[in-house]
Amino acid sequence: MIIFLDFDGVLHPFFPRKDLPAEENQLFSYLPRLEGVLRDFPALKIVIASSWRINRPWENVINAFSLDITARIIGTTPVLIQKEPPYRRHLRYEEILNFLNNNNLSAAQWIALDDDPELYPANCQYLILCADGFHDAEEKSLREVLSMRMQSIGGSL
Repeated sequence: MIIFLDFDGVLHPFFPRKDLPAEENQLFSYLPRLEGVLRDFPALKIVIASSWRINRPWENVINAFSLDITARIIGTTPVLIQKEPPYRRHLRYEEILNFLNNNNLSAAQWIALDDDPELYPANCQYLILCADGFHDAEEKSLREVLSMRMQSIGGSL
């Protein structure tokens, strides 16, 4: 099982917000909550689908994670360039499918954590929308989905 992970808007607010306490406005403020879930599902692998994979040094991307979680990061989604029309309608979804195909993982179970529903087809069954960060509701949804899917595949990719 693979989780495709966005950062901005999922692991911390997309922009600092005046209505949030200072500690919540920090980069990766929601990461400890997500890492708690990931530790309960040790067979789960992680692929970075965030724009951070493009515009930040790799060390900055993975250093945010605890060492035990970093060891489970198996890569990043490819960057699909859109130079001219027709433009891709669901870019992140297509990047995920491209990653799965390129790595012979087309049959793998997967889930995405993202804050932008426009990057996925409407009602995408693989998306857990984190419209305001990774909070209680998103944690509950992720745990439910992971429990169901991991049982159906026996806990492996």
